[in-house]
Amino acid sequence: MKNYYELKTDTEHKFWEYELKGKNFKMKWGLVEDYYDRSETQSKITKYDSPEHGEERVSLMIQRYEKKGYVTATKPKKNKPKKLSTSSGTTEFDAIALKNTLQTLDKFLQKKRPEYYEQFNPPLEIETIQVLEEKYGVTIPEDLKLVYLWKNGQSRTCSKTFVNNSMFIPLEEMLATQQEFTSMIVKDFEAKNWWNKHWFPIFHNGGGDHICYDTEGTFTGQKGQLLEFWHDESDRNIICSNLVSLFKNLNKFYDTTDIHKIDEFIDISNYLDY
Repeated sequence: MKNYYELKTDTEHKFWEYELKGKNFKMKWGLVEDYYDRSETQSKITKYDSPEHGEERVSLMIQRYEKKGYVTATKPKKNKPKKLSTSSGTTEFDAIALKNTLQTLDKFLQKKRPEYYEQFNPPLEIETIQVLEEKYGVTIPEDLKLVYLWKNGQSRTCSKTFVNNSMFIPLEEMLATQQEFTSMIVKDFEAKNWWNKHWFPIFHNGGGDHICYDTEGTFTGQKGQLLEFWHDESDRNIICSNLVSLFKNLNKFYDTTDIHKIDEFIDISNYLDY
């Protein structure tokens, strides 16, 4: 059960597609011109309780999209990449786009959350990152390095949230958490992909739940995606296709949210077009 839809307006030409196999559902959405550009499109996967439950939920979703004006269409043909990418060894990304997006976010945070902005740790030097890579025996993806070259997480005494209900973890603390969780595979985490050694837990809510950078592309094959890890639930939803997407959606949130209405849950779901 799968299909591809498009919506064309005077200003935008958008697409939405889905695929349901048994209980497993995945969808992808964005601008038609960006269909083959993972740094610009969004995706999400969900596992329903049963195939029947999945069919019921997808039918309702189709109705919502059709009410918006989406109609079935033919997928666009693949063109040559329109951007130059930088290889990180695990994924590819647009370094300029990521840097520009972080610069925009930096300005929004200084303007709309100045007290929180003061709680960020200073940027790391590349030499410090290399020392930590050697200490923990990992290779940190280049796009994730750029994030820590921007800010090394937030102060451990600061409980304000960076995205959703989660705080931004300093690099060494993040690597120590990854190492601890990876050591628990099989021994404590018996279910497959309860935890995965390819996940970097860069945000956490203080209760054992994390938002992770995934170098493997678990479930989807999309390396660099951001997924949710729940310590007491098996759901592993993809919340963004990559870091550029995450920070762009944060920028949309700050650009459209009044400073007096920003609370402790930084909800970007309304900006993902689903």
